[in-house]
Amino acid sequence: MLQTAHNLTEGNTPRTLVRFAVPYLAASFLQAMYGAVDTLIVSYYGDAAALSATSNGAQALMTVMCLIMGLTMGGTIMIGQFFGAKQEQAVKESITTIFSFFTLLSFVLSLFMMVLSPYITTWMQTPTEAVNQTFWYIIIGSAGLIFTFGYFTVCAVLRGFGDSKNPLKFIGIACILNIFLDLLFVGKFGWQAPGASLATILAQGVSMLLAIRFMKTHFPGLQFNFKSAKIHIDKMILLLKLGMPIAASQFLVMLSLLIMVILVNRMGLIASAAIGIVSKIDGFSFLPPVAFSSAISVMVAQNIGAKSFRRARETFFWGFLCSLVFGLPIAAVFYFEPEMLMRLTTHNPDIIAAGTSYLEPFSIDCLIMCLMFSIIGFLNGTGHTTFTLFQNAVLSTPIRILLIWKATDLFGVGLAFPVASTATALAGLLYFMTGLWKRTLIQKGDKK
Repeated sequence: MLQTAHNLTEGNTPRTLVRFAVPYLAASFLQAMYGAVDTLIVSYYGDAAALSATSNGAQALMTVMCLIMGLTMGGTIMIGQFFGAKQEQAVKESITTIFSFFTLLSFVLSLFMMVLSPYITTWMQTPTEAVNQTFWYIIIGSAGLIFTFGYFTVCAVLRGFGDSKNPLKFIGIACILNIFLDLLFVGKFGWQAPGASLATILAQGVSMLLAIRFMKTHFPGLQFNFKSAKIHIDKMILLLKLGMPIAASQFLVMLSLLIMVILVNRMGLIASAAIGIVSKIDGFSFLPPVAFSSAISVMVAQNIGAKSFRRARETFFWGFLCSLVFGLPIAAVFYFEPEMLMRLTTHNPDIIAAGTSYLEPFSIDCLIMCLMFSIIGFLNGTGHTTFTLFQNAVLSTPIRILLIWKATDLFGVGLAFPVASTATALAGLLYFMTGLWKRTLIQKGDKK
């Protein structure tokens, strides 16, 4: 078995969870900085067209990223449960299937996105001045999807083994290299938005190669070449059952945020500008609960595989409390000092007032989403990803969009988030109390 694997079914539950979750949180922060650095460097060295192209191109590629992150998370859960059950052959078949299937899928999606790139640019109503750069941003990013898939896949496999430290190293390498290449391509060569896209895929490519080399060294029983490629149908079906609902949930979140921007734009220029600023501020509030949610998923997956249901429950409760440790100070700052946060980004008093009215009610969500994401992470770890999709599709997204549609100011928009999160969290808790989560897909899918 993998030499750096960590058994998350043993030891003190909160200590084990925190040790696993902290690198996850650091990696999430680096990934958030990844996109921010692209924007900052393009903004500094490029023109308005380059900035618009970077924003539009990144938004278009995020649709594919939702699929990649969802499927790779499904792979993490699958490997975690098999690893916890000590089914070494099933683990090997899962890894072989994941790498083989994702390699094939990356080529298909690359071709698909490259063919559609001119139409995507038009559908997004890209400003005329930014059309050419947006087109090339999408083309370059699409051509490098094999690197994106490989980069996320290796990290997903390692996390399934309870190793969150090495994925952090690979993400850190990619982030540093991306900054250097951004400065070179955008700053020195003046390639603007296409240069930023090229920097991203090259950084991910180098990180992917280093990660695969690491896997070869620490897991000599596996071969990473086309000759050893094989898709085990039962494992691929299981991967899709686990991963597709997560991907769909992430897509719905992205869609609801896009609709929010469209609806807020109806309120006028001040509201539109304010929501653009606060969306960057509140984005960091999501990092701790999302990181702990992912960590909970892996730890629960291993314990479900080991049939340690009590420890799986403990992981959920401790994960919620740890997430709350981060959520409380963030909520306090959002509620008591929203003006201070707004003044860090703008001096316009009207925009500051509008943003403040949003952040005050949104501060409640900083607490509620600690519970919501913890229960989602728990249910995903048990393999019940279809129910978490139900939570998002039937409760969270419709409620949030309806309340934002009815809102007349940004206070109402900010209030929509905790209301939607409360409904989602309550549904998850009710499902948790039924005990249905003990019926796992892994037990049904593994025929050995």
